[in-house]
Amino acid sequence: SNRSLKEFKETYLWSMKKSRGILALLALLMFIAFPMILMIGMTTAQNNTEVVFTAAKWISAYTRYITVICLIVTPLTLIFVTVIAVSQFSYLHQKRSVDLFHALPVGRVPMLLGRYCAGLTTLFVPILFNFAVASIIGFCYGIEAQYSFTSVAIQMLWLMLMTVAALTFSVFMAVCTGTTFDMVISILGINVAYPLLILVSSTFASQLLPGLNMNFSQNYTVLTALSPFVAAFIPFINSRDSGNGSQSMNTIYSGFLVWWIVLTLILLAGAVLLYRKRKSECAESNFAFPIPKVVIRFMITAVAGLGFGLILQATTTNLSSFFIGLVAGSLAAHIVVEAVYSRGFQQIRRSFVHYGIFAAAFLVLYGVLATGCFGYDTRLPSADQVESISISAPGQYSNATNYTIYDDETNRAIAQISPVLKDKANIGKVLDLHKALVTDNRKTSFPYSMYSFDYSRLTLTYHLKNGRVMERSYPYNQSDNKVSKFQDSLNEMTGQVAQMKEYCETASILFYLEPEYLEAVNIYTGKNQSKELAVMPDTNTKRELLEALKQDYLNGRIDNPNSKEENSMSIIIDYKNPITLKDGKLKNLLGGFNGKVYIGGNNGFQVSSGAENTKELVEKYGWDK
Repeated sequence: SNRSLKEFKETYLWSMKKSRGILALLALLMFIAFPMILMIGMTTAQNNTEVVFTAAKWISAYTRYITVICLIVTPLTLIFVTVIAVSQFSYLHQKRSVDLFHALPVGRVPMLLGRYCAGLTTLFVPILFNFAVASIIGFCYGIEAQYSFTSVAIQMLWLMLMTVAALTFSVFMAVCTGTTFDMVISILGINVAYPLLILVSSTFASQLLPGLNMNFSQNYTVLTALSPFVAAFIPFINSRDSGNGSQSMNTIYSGFLVWWIVLTLILLAGAVLLYRKRKSECAESNFAFPIPKVVIRFMITAVAGLGFGLILQATTTNLSSFFIGLVAGSLAAHIVVEAVYSRGFQQIRRSFVHYGIFAAAFLVLYGVLATGCFGYDTRLPSADQVESISISAPGQYSNATNYTIYDDETNRAIAQISPVLKDKANIGKVLDLHKALVTDNRKTSFPYSMYSFDYSRLTLTYHLKNGRVMERSYPYNQSDNKVSKFQDSLNEMTGQVAQMKEYCETASILFYLEPEYLEAVNIYTGKNQSKELAVMPDTNTKRELLEALKQDYLNGRIDNPNSKEENSMSIIIDYKNPITLKDGKLKNLLGGFNGKVYIGGNNGFQVSSGAENTKELVEKYGWDK
């Protein structure tokens, strides 16, 4: 036949016939892992007479069940992606099979695409069937069709997209490799090594260049750009913060989805073009095309070298340990990878040319970072460009606790309380301190060396008037030991910033509370005695307590991490969760949010002996007796 469409159709039907058993098995396992568990969970929730389920809470519960169960379905699907890829394309890795199939009157492109589409069908049919059943279950339990369909459709479309990406990636590797073993370890190697490479490289750069803090834990596009098997789990990682599966899907960057759609098309086109050029004699050899092997070996070498170096430096706090670990880890990884791919050590000597490329790349990167990365270390905005400054200084006064505000209906985090400076005078003061710090560090510590891991980080995020954001982050030593002149200056700067009134007032939940938000108070005197005020007497008394705590907080007598007192008084406030918001600072922080919220985070306050206002109030009402 010289008709490509007919060749494609016949290949597709033949491949589907071969995959019927896999399709049925996947459908059965997915039904057990998804609709069946969902029915059990919804029935259990329905029979729970201790909880009153409103329509919104039913939707939230159903959505959470879908998200949690999909965490089981996703790895199951990805396992079958690999099984199908091996089943459909292992003929490329056996000489007798490839000779047979290439002798058939079927073009290579229809043969590849026919098997590829058969693989997608084998995966999509169970997904569509079981997610449709899950949507019907939601409808049967009283979830409105629009919510049950939306919750399921978002998860299903995401899983289908990442299934296509993972299968396409696997097919590309099948075309590039010469054996099934090389195909599988190449898939595993890239999907594991690439995210690790991003993480260890960013950690290394952040430890070397002052002001840099490359945190890719939330930048999913970069973190999983070449790892579809890892990218499939991003919604579940993101849902930890949002508390809502559908919402977490919606908040993933649109660029992330666009990237995977485009990359999947590129990989499919690359697989087709390479397959047309692939020689049949490549079967049972190491690689039909060597570029993936070079890339994988480079990534694993870099991950092992940088990772082992950082581990040694963290355990010994010695810069020389990093370089010892770098050389030892990278050499060991390079030799192991080459031995695995070459089935021995015959090509080890020639492979050291590629190791030299890694060594040269590392030296260039180290030189750029150690010399300030073209002025990055001293580049700061001017005061008139800055709208506000967000500050994070763990372990410092007023920043010891993080408070998160959640939407009561969806259990989604909608705001977090953290220090922010908007006053022009405070912005100018912080910038002056910051500029003096970086200028002095440039004079005394250039070229730079790596920091120790025994530090917290002072992070200053400048929100500019043009909408851009500039962030600078520095490790600082919280101990009283003298480490370096730079650390002393940084500690002094951090202390000055943390003592600003605006800093304190935006850092603590005390300044966002209204008397109406207080439900009960427990007072611990520090002598293993406590007294619970189950119901505060009246609104005025609540207001008095809040005002006393605020004033002592500003005086550094509440929640001061530097306090050494062992028997200090503790005041624990129970909030009226859920809270109906009234006009005030908290509602302004939430942008006028009108729903009910609850406050998460530590609700206890350590009261030192110098907290005169609070102690006077406690004695006035006899709360300590």
